[in-house]
Amino acid sequence: MNPYQETHATWNKLAEQYEAQFMDMEIYDESYERFCAAIEKEDASILEVGCGPGNVTRRLVKAKPEWKILATDISPRMLELAKKANPTIETVVLDARDLSDIEGRFDGLVCGFVIPYLSLEDVTTFLKTTAEKLTEGGVLYLSFVPGDPSKSGFVAGSMGHRSYFYYHAADDMLDKLKASGFEVTSSEQVNYTRSNGEVEEHMVVIASLGSGE
Repeated sequence: MNPYQETHATWNKLAEQYEAQFMDMEIYDESYERFCAAIEKEDASILEVGCGPGNVTRRLVKAKPEWKILATDISPRMLELAKKANPTIETVVLDARDLSDIEGRFDGLVCGFVIPYLSLEDVTTFLKTTAEKLTEGGVLYLSFVPGDPSKSGFVAGSMGHRSYFYYHAADDMLDKLKASGFEVTSSEQVNYTRSNGEVEEHMVVIASLGSGE
């Protein structure tokens, strides 16, 4: 089993645990509000990649009930939970590396803590594909854990289930966004306190897609 396969299997096994841990987390709420404010279209179409149990989705639905949201995840169980929490959304099983399989273009794309599970090479491809999936002026929400890529590797939870975690340097990520045609409109660090009391710095970036001219 390769790192991706093991990681994806872990998500499916721990879907309920993710739901209990992250569904009511509020530390990113201000960034979700900025994302919503950046999209002026009232009936916007939104693609969410790696929706998990629907924690971010629920906040988007509450803020913008008129939006058309397509939520995707590699884990069928995560999607079941997301649909239960957000009955009005559409869901599709999707590997983030296969983003090009999604038809159409969207006014906004949400990618909350997906790229920590994508290699450096796959992130480059993912961001280019993301640009292709957005309309001109479309808005991207991206969050990840900045750090030294050489420290990437398997991490195990209390139950022994492993996932492969990739660190991405903040400057490199901003450069990749620019190379893919994005203009960063805001970036911030959010302090996340882990269950063991350790404080981890997370990065949240909101970027808009230029015309390419």
